[in-house]
Amino acid sequence: MGGGHENKVEQLPPNFRFSPDDRFYLAPPFCHLLHYRAACLPAVAFEIICLASGLWALTQCSEFLALWVVLLFAALLLMAVVSGAMMVFAVINDKPAWFLPKMLILQLEIFVLMVVALVAIVAMSI
Repeated sequence: MGGGHENKVEQLPPNFRFSPDDRFYLAPPFCHLLHYRAACLPAVAFEIICLASGLWALTQCSEFLALWVVLLFAALLLMAVVSGAMMVFAVINDKPAWFLPKMLILQLEIFVLMVVALVAIVAMSI
């Protein structure tokens, strides 16, 4: 018990066999109907469609917005496309390190959307 830090390792049963088709690997966002490998493709497609439609909506009202807003959103879309392609490559070729750019881009997207929401809330309350 020295130092209060104990390594607790669960021992696997002797008859344990790893299976990539185990129910554990079914994606919750797809109601456990798709495996993670198959679920990444529609998830990337949905993200790109949503961002592209947002960019299209911004270009339709671009006379009310500064050009840098549209260009910033286009850059976000471009980064999402590149990181999505890297994620699909990572899934197909079993390269887990290639998921890091996708995670960073998702965090950036969430941060940008939270800032925009904060600005919208402040603008509506004034």
